[in-house]
Amino acid sequence: MENQSKPSSLSETLYQKLAREYCVTTKYVGKIFRGERLPVRGRGLKVKKAIDDIIKNKV
Repeated sequence: MENQSKPSSLSETLYQKLAREYCVTTKYVGKIFRGERLPVRGRGLKVKKAIDDIIKNKV
């Protein structure tokens, strides 16, 4: 019997997807999302822009 597992993309959260895409931790993505961190350059700024784009597209 083969071991069949769920594809990771189906059970992946938004934080996990962004963290994997931008090579940061999920905790860091969460802090940016909640406003605990205000990124001004680098990866953090890219994550912030991605979050803003997602929010714009949802509304």
